[in-house]
Amino acid sequence: MIPPASHFLYYASSTRDGKDFSPIIGFFIDATPSEVIVRMWDQLQERLVKVSEEEEERYCQAVKSLEFDRQLGPYNLNPVWRLEAFIKLHYKEHY
Repeated sequence: MIPPASHFLYYASSTRDGKDFSPIIGFFIDATPSEVIVRMWDQLQERLVKVSEEEEERYCQAVKSLEFDRQLGPYNLNPVWRLEAFIKLHYKEHY
C-alpha cells in the first residue's frame, strides 16, 4: 500500500521503557507497483536486515495471496475522506 516512488525509511531502537534511543538509522527504497519489500528486525545488530531469498519469497507469496490481510479493510487514499472522518470523530456534537 506504499505509493510507487522513492521513500526513506528510518527508525531507532529504544530501551524497554522507551526513554533512551539509539541513533536513527535509515535507508531508501524505490517502491514499484505490486512490489513486496521484506526486512526483519535483528536484535543483536538492532537494525532491519534483509532475509534469505527463500524467506523473502515465502513472505512475498503470503502478501500476494492476502494472508496478512484477512481482517483488514481497504485503505482509502482520498485525503478529503480522511479529513471528513477526522472532523466527525473530533466534533461529534455537531453531527
